[in-house]
Amino acid sequence: MDYDVFISYSRKDGNEYAERLQKELEAAGYKVWRDIRNINPAQDFTAEIEMGIKNSGAIALCLTPDTQRDNSFVRREIQYALVENRPVFPCRIHPITPHISVINNEWLEFHSDWKRAFDRLCAIIHDPNLQAASGTYQKPLENPFRDYLQALYRQIVDYLSRAVIRLIDLEAEETPAAVPRQRTDDMLLDFFDAAGLSAAETIEAGHRYDSFAQAFERHKGRLLLLGEPGAGKTITLMSYARDAVAARLDDPRKPLPVLKTVATWPSNPPLSITEWAAEKLDSLKPEINAGRALLLLDGLDELGSSRPIDPEKPEEGTYDPRKRFIDSVEQIPSRNQVLVTCRVKDYAAIDQQIPLEGAITLQPLSDELLREYLSDYPRIYDAIQDDDNLRNLARTPLLLSLIAFAWNELDTDLQMAGDLQAGDVRDAIFAAYIRQRYAHESRKKNAHLPFTLDKMLEVLGHAAMINASGGHRYKENSVFNISSIAENVLERHEFIHHLSDDEVDVFCALACDLHILYRRDNERHNFLHLLLRDHLAYAYSIAHLHDHSIYGKTYYPSPAKALSGLSDLRAFDPLIDALEDTNYKVRSAAAETLGKLGDVRAVEPLISALDDVDKQVCSSAIESLRILGDARAIEPLIGVLAHKDPWVRWAATNTLKHLGESMLMPLIDVLQHDNVHVRESAVQLLGVLGDSRAVDPLINTLADISPDVRKAAAETLEKLGDPRAVAPLINALADDNWEVRWSIIRTLEQLYKPTLESLLDILRHENTNVRVWAVNGLGKLEDTHAIELLIQALTDPDSEVRKSAARILGDLGEPALLPLFNALRHENTEVRKISAQILEKLGDVRAFEPLIDALADGDDGVRRSAASALGKLGDVRAFEPLIDALADGDDGVRRSAASALGKLGDVRAFEPLIDALADGDDGVRRSAASALGELGDVRAVPALIERLDDTAGQVPFRVCNEAASALKRIGTPEAMAAVREWKRREQWRWVQRMRKQ
Repeated sequence: MDYDVFISYSRKDGNEYAERLQKELEAAGYKVWRDIRNINPAQDFTAEIEMGIKNSGAIALCLTPDTQRDNSFVRREIQYALVENRPVFPCRIHPITPHISVINNEWLEFHSDWKRAFDRLCAIIHDPNLQAASGTYQKPLENPFRDYLQALYRQIVDYLSRAVIRLIDLEAEETPAAVPRQRTDDMLLDFFDAAGLSAAETIEAGHRYDSFAQAFERHKGRLLLLGEPGAGKTITLMSYARDAVAARLDDPRKPLPVLKTVATWPSNPPLSITEWAAEKLDSLKPEINAGRALLLLDGLDELGSSRPIDPEKPEEGTYDPRKRFIDSVEQIPSRNQVLVTCRVKDYAAIDQQIPLEGAITLQPLSDELLREYLSDYPRIYDAIQDDDNLRNLARTPLLLSLIAFAWNELDTDLQMAGDLQAGDVRDAIFAAYIRQRYAHESRKKNAHLPFTLDKMLEVLGHAAMINASGGHRYKENSVFNISSIAENVLERHEFIHHLSDDEVDVFCALACDLHILYRRDNERHNFLHLLLRDHLAYAYSIAHLHDHSIYGKTYYPSPAKALSGLSDLRAFDPLIDALEDTNYKVRSAAAETLGKLGDVRAVEPLISALDDVDKQVCSSAIESLRILGDARAIEPLIGVLAHKDPWVRWAATNTLKHLGESMLMPLIDVLQHDNVHVRESAVQLLGVLGDSRAVDPLINTLADISPDVRKAAAETLEKLGDPRAVAPLINALADDNWEVRWSIIRTLEQLYKPTLESLLDILRHENTNVRVWAVNGLGKLEDTHAIELLIQALTDPDSEVRKSAARILGDLGEPALLPLFNALRHENTEVRKISAQILEKLGDVRAFEPLIDALADGDDGVRRSAASALGKLGDVRAFEPLIDALADGDDGVRRSAASALGKLGDVRAFEPLIDALADGDDGVRRSAASALGELGDVRAVPALIERLDDTAGQVPFRVCNEAASALKRIGTPEAMAAVREWKRREQWRWVQRMRKQ
């Protein structure tokens, strides 16, 4: 032990007694640790007290009235002493009862006899056996969470002892706009206003807090803590967590602290925060569900931003894990206390408010605090006064603390800080810090550091580069996994690149001793701070920017990718140089990163990279030019539209979409380009712009030699929606490419509302496709005159027009009946024939009389159609006319009549159909056989069998086949046997024919 005694006391009313006790103990030869800092206990972010307790053999507890307060610092010291199994001696300076945790320990009555109590204290300190005999250490009261809390307390103290270099007071400001306004508060305010009463004081933006605890209590224990990098968010959270753990150990009625790093939350699929918080200790879950927990959730920003839902298929969509986490916070049982931390910039980027009661933002250190903190460092204070950049850096608590720690090495550099960028100064601070920490460890007695400082920097730099890149893939059990997506979470395997498996634990332990890493669990570590990670990642990435061995596939980390994540403008010149590297992967990564840096100086070099021989480099340059959004890139990108690779052309098109109306005229100019891809892309981009000045050039493009360009022009004219394009589009319906015509038709549907008069003119167009479109337009008009025009279209010289008109008339249904009846008497034969066919399709019984009349038409085709339509109607009144039609001089009419008689199903047709089996026309005989099958009269079996008995092969096969089908339909044994025999004979004949061949 470094000390024999730790003196615990209240600074408010116990200082003089603690000072007297210290002097007398030291005079007696004991080494004493007493905290003499002039601090507010609520702002103590260090672990100095806990380290003092841990390094002391015993605790002398000076009991004064102020130590009885619930929030007394002394209570925390007692609990940590119990965590470290240190004996606590209650020294009653005043006659008050000791705390419940040590009430069974021996009381030393300093208030009644100082000398006697002091001698007894010395005796107990001197003799461990006497300590045990006197009962100065008793087993703590039963607490089911004691082991958990004590382990958590040790972890917190370990973190604070490593992370806090110097104590710096932090100021916080109310930030109400960061959280939703509470509806309950609104209702109360409305009530007070209506009653004419004064409502409780509201918390305005900009309100300052003396301590974090005050703000947390003000917002009912549900708070968002915001701050810039290095502002002290995690330190504040951990410090409050330490007090909360001590309070819970002292009083089981207090909320149970649960400390989690948000970066470890499973976001895909999202896990409930309750399940996640209790993943390593099931007994926490009932406490959270009952609302008895204090959830301390650090680093919402470290979840990272948008990522693929399926990393194997990034094109299938993304999600924002931070938004999913915020949604999950909504599901936390409302009675729990919740504290969430996040960087200011990252929280604003989420664009979704977290459902907590309030928010505060840690403030940069004021000039007054800088002057107060640096009162013992006048040279540092003078240096930052002379340099704005350095002074702004010093306003960040972490960096100011490191400046003070590393001052001896930084002195010269800081005096020259005016010649350095802010990042250079920051790097100098961190580099000096790491060197001094390494030197400090190496000076320890019997120290033998297993790794050199250079080796430490190489391994840590590589791990930092991986982390800043957003993670990499690694193979485990033959399966690829994605790791380290969250910022500042280092997996064990990330050190394997430079170390053997056996060396990893040793290396990480040393990095923790150097206060560079912080152990999260057996497999994972954190950098002490993201700024420290950024320093290591930047240095490593710049040094290895041209190391070809690091660059793998696109999903692997690389120095250039890490520089992209760091967004450090100092990388600009090295990245420009990397555009000339011999390895295309280096060039591509550099081109990609330059866009993300956002420096427009990169525009010209990126334009030059468009000519790179590798398509990946070209695509990366295109994407960066999109991000930079500079109009200088328009013409070079238009030139890329002629690239042989379709992916590169697509990328260029996509980028040009974002460059605005300044590309209008260049695009119009290239509509005459000799490359079809350029013309097609230019047409599509003009649609994105939506500028009416492009209408006339696009109309001219409807005559382009490429159908792809013509099709794109029609689609773009639809987007522009200008009626000037209607007439040219109608003429363009004459295009011989059906895809082009289809696009034109879709465009006209949007731009053109047809009228009877306009369609009448178009029906006279010389091109068939145009007339077909006009006919289709007539079908959409709810106008009886349109039907007359459709009937007139049945006389069109082109069959496609006639078919379209017939189809539309059939689709119209009842409104077309009367015009079609009249059309059966039309002077044009084709009109009469098609009208009969349409009436057959409609099947309306009202067409019976007109169709009967049509059976006497002078045209064979009309009579055929009329007979067929009468069969479809199924009206038995047609029996006699159809029997008469069986004697028609036209073979087709007789066929239609025979088929129609079969559909009527009238047995009177038996004899006429039997006679028709002997007709001289094969088609009539087939129709008669089929009709007899439909009648199903068994009397027809012999006649049909006779048609099968064609031993000489004189009966056409199709007639025989139709007779066989009819026999199967009738289905008598005799009929089926005849069919089988016929099939056997036909198979034999087929075999014989094959043999002859």
